[in-house]
Amino acid sequence: NIFRVDETEANILSLHEKGLEIPEIATKLDIQKEKCEQTIKIFDSLPKGARIVPQDVGKLNELLLMIALDCNMRCGYCYGDGGSYKRERTLMSTETAFKAVDCALSLGDIKVITFFGGEPLLNFNLIKEVVQRVEPDITCGIITNGTIMNEEIAEFIKEHALPLTISIDGPEKVHNAGRCYPDGSGTHKKVVETMEMLKSVGIPFAIEATYTKKALNLGYSAKDVLEYLYQFTPTINFASVGVVDDPEYRLSPQELRDFRIQCIDFAFDKIQKGEPINVFDITALVSNIASPERVISKVFCPYHVRRFAVFPNGDAYPCYLLMDEKYKYGNVFDPGFVETFPEKSQKILPKLCRDRLTVSPWFTPLLTHICVSTLIPEGDYFSLIDDVLVAGPEVVEHLLYRMSQIRTWDRFFETLQNP
Repeated sequence: NIFRVDETEANILSLHEKGLEIPEIATKLDIQKEKCEQTIKIFDSLPKGARIVPQDVGKLNELLLMIALDCNMRCGYCYGDGGSYKRERTLMSTETAFKAVDCALSLGDIKVITFFGGEPLLNFNLIKEVVQRVEPDITCGIITNGTIMNEEIAEFIKEHALPLTISIDGPEKVHNAGRCYPDGSGTHKKVVETMEMLKSVGIPFAIEATYTKKALNLGYSAKDVLEYLYQFTPTINFASVGVVDDPEYRLSPQELRDFRIQCIDFAFDKIQKGEPINVFDITALVSNIASPERVISKVFCPYHVRRFAVFPNGDAYPCYLLMDEKYKYGNVFDPGFVETFPEKSQKILPKLCRDRLTVSPWFTPLLTHICVSTLIPEGDYFSLIDDVLVAGPEVVEHLLYRMSQIRTWDRFFETLQNP
């Protein structure tokens, strides 16, 4: 639970937690003993909030199919090397997809299959085959750049109620500064046409957006971009550019801090006005901190333990960003893949746990996930990149401050969870 205290009360509680007796605290802070007694008594009487529950490890409920290692775009900040992830440009076959699905179903209670790439709609025929094979027991979702959507695809998505995410980075200047076709021409016009078409036929969608230094240099703040995106949908996954070290795109730690604080303020301002909003990372973080059953993740990213990603050749990993051999589960066509998977996962997942951090700042247990793109390998351990170390404390402090201002949590969650 979150409670507001003033500076004196915070100092009293801090010293009390360190084991100092009330006379020592009063002397150290030069205050009356009665003030210390009263503060500690009130604090001790408060409900202590969360019951910490262990996170299930190795219980798969999602399959990520990398059905297209190719893309019709060439985004300037693409972490996937134009959709190929430094592999052969290829599309997943039906045989591989069905084999991956069969393996996943044997390994866990699969609820979700996500089609990813590259640009997954380049392999739309495979999407149709997989959906028709697994429905209605499994929900299939698509993350697309929005440039090759057509009426046939839209009709299939609507008919099968597939969750859909469209990538758009903001207004035309911002979007076209990073998201282009191979010839350098911008894709904004086409993406907006796609979203307007989807809305006209009643297909809901989320937005995935990336904020870069180019957007900042063009004069667009994170708030400006969010206001623009909000006109299309209140469900927005808004992240700063990562993985790529290009100074044209990457934010400085101070710029990253400002970006995240603006995202927090945008979400909370909408909520306080009673307007629906779901900014993915903020929603997850607030829900986790405020939840009566707070899950402290053992692994860097919870997806590592509940999902595995399969590439077109059948190779399987905990994440599409973890393609090192030491994290490879094997290949879905390997004899005994399903039988050996539990043993392999028990060897691999401990390498991706938060106890592998060389330094663990105070705010890291609060984070719902720590992306491997923010980690620097150091032998068998990892360190956080400077961006996170510098920006993290102020960002989380600001989030906690905004949370401390909430008076009606039921209304807060109603607005937060029903965009």
